[in-house]
Amino acid sequence: MKLHAGWVIVAAVAFGGAVYFWQGHAPVRADSHGTSQRELAWLQQEFHLNAAAMDRIARIHQEYTGQCERMCDEINASDAEVRRLVLANRTLTADLEAALVRSTSTVAVCQRRMVEHFYDIAREMPETEAQRYLTMMSPMIEHPAAPPRMHAH
Repeated sequence: MKLHAGWVIVAAVAFGGAVYFWQGHAPVRADSHGTSQRELAWLQQEFHLNAAAMDRIARIHQEYTGQCERMCDEINASDAEVRRLVLANRTLTADLEAALVRSTSTVAVCQRRMVEHFYDIAREMPETEAQRYLTMMSPMIEHPAAPPRMHAH
């Protein structure tokens, strides 16, 4: 499984920047995980957040970004191990089976943490805005590291 760069950014930003990404807006100068001041400003405007809420959200996101970076590294390492074992064998070995289980577990931890992050952010919003935010973010939970879909011809 190849980690799709766009999904890494979406998972890391985990709020307004994701919407910019999906809507095809031009990228702007950002930190290592895609968060820019423009995206934070968009989040504040889109969800009608006051300055105090935005300060809390910025701190929450900064903490999450470090966790997300570590999770991305773990997913990449896990995927590399699965690929190595697939290419080294011609049958499903015990080592490959264990690597697949570890890979699935790693993605599940990432998904769980992403949901927690969404809830952390939503708690800083008025209830109606929180629900709209969660609705907007929920498609990312399906598989945060999903590779691009491949079509058979």
